[in-house]
Amino acid sequence: MKIIANNYTSQEIIRIIREWTELSQREFGKTIHRSESGIQAYELGNRNYSMQTLIEIANTHGLTITIAKKIEIGLKKTKLPENTEIIDSISIAGKLVGNGNGMQYFGAILVKTNLSEFELNEYYKQYRNKEWEYNIKEQKSEKIDVIEIGNYSFKNFRKDEQERCYIIYSWGSSKNALLDIDIRGH
Repeated sequence: MKIIANNYTSQEIIRIIREWTELSQREFGKTIHRSESGIQAYELGNRNYSMQTLIEIANTHGLTITIAKKIEIGLKKTKLPENTEIIDSISIAGKLVGNGNGMQYFGAILVKTNLSEFELNEYYKQYRNKEWEYNIKEQKSEKIDVIEIGNYSFKNFRKDEQERCYIIYSWGSSKNALLDIDIRGH
């Protein structure tokens, strides 16, 4: 199951998740230490739940909550050069580079193409407004090594001998950080 939470109210989200688990309000409430009337109040919109409650629900019921940035979505919506295909994408928010306690936002697409890195750079420079946007680097494994802190990888990386894979990535700020909240069931 995948829902884009921006398309629903908070009460619809909790109901969709509960119905996906195929549990009654009482049974669902027990799994997260809430009463049947508490779950009913969430679903009717008479009571708001916290992000912590949503995380508890996700952990209990095998859901993943992803907060996608405009960065990844912007990269995915950008017209691709000919003979180029997106095979994966990723959004990450957190302490990713440097010292200090700042938060960075990162989005990337993994593309397969027969173009060279130079040709890709020439193509994407038309979209590059700042030096941290539309950066290109050949991708030789699933590991994303342009991020200094943490261990992030593309899930759909596959090395094709005929074509090369490249990461096209941008960094962002906290301005207008969130675009979609994606809740997935495993």
